Parts: sequence; C-alpha cells; structure tokens
Amino acid sequence: MHSILHLHFLETLSFNALFIPGLLIFFYNLLIKALQKIHPEKEINNMVYHPKFPIIVLITVLAFWLFRNIPVYPFTILAP
Repeated sequence: MHSILHLHFLETLSFNALFIPGLLIFFYNLLIKALQKIHPEKEINNMVYHPKFPIIVLITVLAFWLFRNIPVYPFTILAP
C-alpha cells in the first residue's frame, strides 16, 4: 500500500501483480455507481454485477496463485 500511495506503480506490481487490476475494478465500480446517481434515467450496465464476474475473478486469482509458486523462469517474475 505504501508504494501505491507514493505512485510507485512498478514497485507495487513487483509485490503483487493483481493489486493494480483490483484497484482499477474498484474505481470502475465507484465510477459506474456515481454515474448512475448523476443520471438515474440512463441504464448503465456494471460488469462487476455480471453473474460470471466472480467466477472469472476466482479463476484469475487461483491461476495467479498457482503460477506464482512454480519455480521456473517465466513464472518467477510473478513472485516478489
């Protein structure tokens, strides 16, 4: 969290590559909710509430966890 607050995005990625995509999804969700409050007459679809979204997140996190622990070159980049 310290490195993201100091805008050191590459250092943040070196600690956990899923942190920045997680933040982007969080801010996307906040943006969509704000737009829905500003323009209630427009229907804005939020991808976070799609039924397949939790499954995609689960598969992504499990794959990252699995590949991060493989001690072979391309996957060692994922580990800190």
